Amino acid sequence: MNLKPILTGDDSPTLFSERFGEHYHSTSMGAHSESLHKHILPPLLVHPEWLNRSKIKILDICFGLGYNTLATLALYRQKGFKGIIEVHSPEMDEELLEGLLYFDYPLELGETRSFLYELIRKKRVERDGVILELFVGDAREYLRMLEGGFDIVYQDAFSPVKNPLLWTVDYFSDLRAILAEEGVVTTYTQSSAVRYSAYLAGFQVYAYENGIDRGGTLFSPSSLPLKRINLEEKRLNNPSLKALRDEDYCVN
Repeated sequence: MNLKPILTGDDSPTLFSERFGEHYHSTSMGAHSESLHKHILPPLLVHPEWLNRSKIKILDICFGLGYNTLATLALYRQKGFKGIIEVHSPEMDEELLEGLLYFDYPLELGETRSFLYELIRKKRVERDGVILELFVGDAREYLRMLEGGFDIVYQDAFSPVKNPLLWTVDYFSDLRAILAEEGVVTTYTQSSAVRYSAYLAGFQVYAYENGIDRGGTLFSPSSLPLKRINLEEKRLNNPSLKALRDEDYCVN
């Protein structure tokens, strides 16, 4: 696959998906910065004690260019995390994965790239305190194969407009089933429909401001030290607010 890198605001490269008609990352904020400030740092800011755990278990939806997974490995070690980092991730574009073997990642990701090359070839890596699993196929199918106990989910699929089946009440219900009670779901979107969908699936919904751009959203079954969004009130004030459901997209 001939990848055509696009330089983003922090000088890290991303790609444009012809299939979904969107870039994989914010071109203004930057690919690496977006991974850090919208996905990797937020759970650690609300649960700083997690850095003292013996293990952290993460679901990265979807693998894409691998920034979330690789930056997680780099940042956790940088912060002195000594436990096991376990990351599971689905990705449906096998041709993209092969192309990543030649992708020019930023230097900040350092030696984590060696894990990437091994992961793409073997689909599973287990060494040096790291467990990585890559599933080539449909993310919804993968969710139903996983055992629970996930601490973090990086909800980083293409937008609800382009890829709605990874934002429905039904989908979030599947996430809720495998997430630990104190677990955290991160996402870049501030969509009211998405937030309402997650709420109906059993999540509390929180606005997250990172001080860099427009921020994002965190979902959790438990209370977080952030501003909680009252979705019932929003629904009363906006009767046209509707959740996204599988049935709206001809899925049984």
